[in-house]
Amino acid sequence: MSQARSLLPTRTGLSSLTAHNVLTGGSAGTALGSVAPGTNGNVLTSNGTDWTSAAAAGSSIAPLVIEDANTVAQRNGSNAQDSYIYGTYVSGSNYRRLHLGLNIFGAGFAGLLYEEAGASATTAAMAIGNEGGGDLFIRAGATAWKFKNAIFEFQPAGDNDRDIGDPSFRVRTGYFGTSVIDSGSLTIGGGTAILKHLSATATLDFANLAAIGCEDLTIAVTGASLGDTVALGVPNGSVVANGTFTGWVSAADTVTIRFCTVVSGNPASGIFRADVWQH
Repeated sequence: MSQARSLLPTRTGLSSLTAHNVLTGGSAGTALGSVAPGTNGNVLTSNGTDWTSAAAAGSSIAPLVIEDANTVAQRNGSNAQDSYIYGTYVSGSNYRRLHLGLNIFGAGFAGLLYEEAGASATTAAMAIGNEGGGDLFIRAGATAWKFKNAIFEFQPAGDNDRDIGDPSFRVRTGYFGTSVIDSGSLTIGGGTAILKHLSATATLDFANLAAIGCEDLTIAVTGASLGDTVALGVPNGSVVANGTFTGWVSAADTVTIRFCTVVSGNPASGIFRADVWQH
């Protein structure tokens, strides 16, 4: 410091250095400068010979605030903020970037969006995941959906407490590769709700009816109740001329199939199906 003070009068004409100021410059024959501390975001940079105080390269860093030892915030009063992380940047019309913003989809719509434009556009895929072994949650207030990590099932956070769509905003089409399991009721086209569908098969061999008459055989259908709707699946080989098959729930868990003929008939043995619908 004694050397610096001795240079002040000869290099700058200054007789003292203000507390906390920084001297800049330094090459032979150049004047020393003095920079006071401030909030303009300037940094000391060197070209290998001299030191200068200048703004950091690129845009201002004023919105970034170090709130504590573990938190860096981006804020500017009530002005909504946006952040970009670039994969490629050539110009404002040629880039690939990840956009995080508070009004990204319009006023009041915060979001995370992949954006690209110009020659840099690659129609790249975007992934959101959790490589830490836990579940991935999507939240809206206290409402949450999750992707279950180990089996990657899409689930509500609680059992039987979330809907997909509603009467005014319907899901258009659903494609399912294996099955749809409904533990409540199913309504098709606004009709009567279906609570349960039961189905069972059995091999039935009706006797040879030599004259007008009927014969009853049964199929066990677990869960069937009196009054349920019954539909029959009759094997083609068992169909005979002038003969009919009807069915009904004759007792709990039992469907009776009746074969009747107005002349004579002997249906061939076959596998019959009884479908039971509960409403």
